[in-house]
Amino acid sequence: MVKVSVIVPVYNVANFLPQCMDSLINQTLRDIEIICIDDGSTDNSLKVLQQYADIDSRIKVISHNHMGVGSARNTGLAFANGEYIGFVDSDDWIDADWYEKLYMTAKKSDADVARALIIQEFPDGTTQESSLNKKIHNCATTKNELSKQDNINVIWDSVYKRDFLLGNKINFIFGYVHEDVLFQTQVSYYADKIVPVDNTNYHYRRKRAGQITETNMLSVTSTFYINHYLLDFANMVKYKNRADYIDVVSRCIWRADDKFLYGIKHVHDFTPEMQKKYFNMWRRDLLRCKYLVSQICRRHWLCYVLVGNMKAYIRARLKKSGI
Repeated sequence: MVKVSVIVPVYNVANFLPQCMDSLINQTLRDIEIICIDDGSTDNSLKVLQQYADIDSRIKVISHNHMGVGSARNTGLAFANGEYIGFVDSDDWIDADWYEKLYMTAKKSDADVARALIIQEFPDGTTQESSLNKKIHNCATTKNELSKQDNINVIWDSVYKRDFLLGNKINFIFGYVHEDVLFQTQVSYYADKIVPVDNTNYHYRRKRAGQITETNMLSVTSTFYINHYLLDFANMVKYKNRADYIDVVSRCIWRADDKFLYGIKHVHDFTPEMQKKYFNMWRRDLLRCKYLVSQICRRHWLCYVLVGNMKAYIRARLKKSGI
């Protein structure tokens, strides 16, 4: 069994792929396997992968029709043999000691998850640290574990014990984007121990043209469907800590509100009929949740959602009438 299986979904990133692959094959932790899933690329991505596979036997290349990143990651999980699982997006890159530090820390602590630092890389060459970095620095310094609320929705800032993922049947919903939101929420709920890792970085490329994080109609609809599945999960399981449950619900409210308003202002396909459909879906899901009074105290406009008054909600949020 290798120490870490690295899963890399690939779709039309031929220009960025060499930097990603170079960072993987040059990891100081040599006992890894690199599982690359080409998700039906129409550029030279598959050719680039095959060139790397020819020079490094640790690389496995799997190619299938375009089914989305969730399906690609599930394929990687099915082929993974590592003690721990890591994910890298194919337009990003990692420090040379990334997997050595995450694996050694997780192994020493017998942790389900080890989580490390994120550097956001912008096209103009500027960088910005993730908001979670300060928490990771503080916990690493004080030798404390990370709590269930100390996470963001990405999955590639961590390694996960493979038996932990399999035992709790944690994988990805496919057909949507933002599928890592539900994955990370389930990880945070089931994990007994999440440990911080300091002094190594994941480099996340931001604002790249064609990035799946761009807001379009698929992004808007995916947000509401993923929120639906996430709130189903949150209401099905039993959180030991009320604050953890409230945190999950609060994140769902923030995501839906942010995406709804962005969709109205910037996504032409987000028609009034579609707005009503997803507004009602959001409302029905929220009405099943507990402790909504605490959410209304923080967000007074939420009362309009709960009573089903979409026009009043939009006016309150956009601060203009006639919409």
